[in-house]
Amino acid sequence: ALKMVFADLKENNGITVISSAGGADYAVESDIWENGAFTYCMIQGLKNKKSNLGQNGVVTVSDILKYLQINVPILTNGYQIPTYRTENIENDFIIWKK
Repeated sequence: ALKMVFADLKENNGITVISSAGGADYAVESDIWENGAFTYCMIQGLKNKKSNLGQNGVVTVSDILKYLQINVPILTNGYQIPTYRTENIENDFIIWKK
């Protein structure tokens, strides 16, 4: 079933894949965050509306990507850098709306 989800990426169906770190890198975790750095930043960005970078009441895929790419390396002192793959950059859909 999972193969079917990713089977037709060549048709630019709007899939965005975000990973907490590169394939050869490690994801940092801490008891202080009660999660990994990536998950902690994702939760903080959405819960506290910090990922609303345009201050327009809307969080899009590109907003959360930018937020994670800035804040995960800051939180981990540059040790962890999220990566992503976007198949259709024109489909910057809304994740959260005020």
